[in-house]
Amino acid sequence: MKACEPSAHVPPTSSVGSEPCELNPIRNFTGTYYRILGWIGVASIIVSIATAFWTDFIHFDLSFVLWFWLGRCLKEGNPTARKWAIAQPLIFLPILVIGFFTTKMKVSFGGLQFNSSELAYYLIATLIVVIFGIPGLVLMTKKGRAAFTNKEDGEQDMNSNPH
Repeated sequence: MKACEPSAHVPPTSSVGSEPCELNPIRNFTGTYYRILGWIGVASIIVSIATAFWTDFIHFDLSFVLWFWLGRCLKEGNPTARKWAIAQPLIFLPILVIGFFTTKMKVSFGGLQFNSSELAYYLIATLIVVIFGIPGLVLMTKKGRAAFTNKEDGEQDMNSNPH
């Protein structure tokens, strides 16, 4: 099975009620959202390289590969990608909160760097958590869970008691 191939219980062309992936609004929104983040990551690298002469700093972040992968997998209905998208803000939040207690943390935005002692650090850290939190929150809803399962009406959950 490929890294992004949906599991056997989730056909790539169907969702709840055999709705095509392209028409599933949750999959489409979150997949497109992460693809846009991927392109922003690529643009950030280009801006960083273009401004390196003035800033003496090049920010070359390969996370755009992860964002493109998540975007593709979410559109295909991969439940593992859904879990990764939900975990993103939960991974970033503790790391960024550490910056509130130390002055040695830095956050990069394009070709610019901000120390945790600057107001810009807190603004960008908050922005990062919100940006990555939006798809995670959407995927945690009831419709978000349903978009990544293939349960038909009347079909019981494996963990539920039939009586």
